[in-house]
Amino acid sequence: MSRLTIFKENPSDCVRISTQFIDQYLAGANDAQIKVYLYLLRMVGACLPTSISDIADKFNLTERDVERALAYWEKLGLLEIEYDKKGEICALQLPSDKDALQKGQSQNQSQNQSQNQATILPLPVKEAPARQEPEKLQKREFSRDELKALKQQESFSQLLFATETYFGRPLTSADLQKFAFIHEQLAFSEELMEYLVEYCVGADHKDMRYIEKVAIAWHQAGIKTVAQAKNRSSRYEKIVYNVMQALGRRSDVTQTEADYILKWYHEYGFSETVILYACEKAVLSTEKNRITYTDGILKNWHGAGLKTISQIQKAEEKRTQSMPPAKGPAGEKGAMGMVHNQYIRREDTDMDALEKELLKYK
Repeated sequence: MSRLTIFKENPSDCVRISTQFIDQYLAGANDAQIKVYLYLLRMVGACLPTSISDIADKFNLTERDVERALAYWEKLGLLEIEYDKKGEICALQLPSDKDALQKGQSQNQSQNQSQNQATILPLPVKEAPARQEPEKLQKREFSRDELKALKQQESFSQLLFATETYFGRPLTSADLQKFAFIHEQLAFSEELMEYLVEYCVGADHKDMRYIEKVAIAWHQAGIKTVAQAKNRSSRYEKIVYNVMQALGRRSDVTQTEADYILKWYHEYGFSETVILYACEKAVLSTEKNRITYTDGILKNWHGAGLKTISQIQKAEEKRTQSMPPAKGPAGEKGAMGMVHNQYIRREDTDMDALEKELLKYK
């Protein structure tokens, strides 16, 4: 999702809210809509960029919640949205208070009434950096003298002792090699390494191979501090909760389920919006094994290089048009069946094969 820079004439470090806005619009808006609009006013005042995902993270909303809030204010005439060729939001503009409120009021009174509006200027969009291929790290073997020198450092020695306490066993030479790799080649501070161990052990992973994988993921994400790592962890926890809720789960999430979701988000690089879109398809198609069903859908999209909802919908439409008409139990065309059959044809037969494939992948 692109970074959105929201512009307004005469930016200020204060947020002004019109009494007319409070009188006419505040009561009819829900909490999410109010939060999003006030936050946009704040970003306007400072001419700061933001994005759908940033707003969602800040207020613990889904990206879809934010998009619905933006559409609500656009419908009332208090916000203008620009879309790119893919149909995704690329820029926002808030007209001046007077013009925006007059426009919104006129739309409530009559759709046909003419109203002067503020001059709309093209909005530059600060594009998010393109996703790069993960860095290929060349691990080296550390000598005994190098490991001995590390162990003689007081802070590093305390980290090793704490880890052994967490693991309930002494660290092996292979474990020490991994610690040296994280500290020296990934340039993790002792403080960040300590949080890394606590984070993994807290997720019930007392395994240096797992800790090393998490460290590499953090390194590739540019994480250098504990604060950055905590922010990443909280985002992941939020998306795990949102996805399981979308799949109809209200009970505690298992580690296996969380691993699936984090794979979609980090390894496959899908946005939360796309993941929730796949969840919707899974919910419509099956009442059990929804997590593996969703994994099958997203694995298919990832293999096809589909990253946005507009790309996915175009591919589905094209595939549907090329397929012969399908018939449901009553002899009518089953359009939904045609769309979903490309992923998993029948729950009672293909799910076993899919799960075996996923186990190999894991």
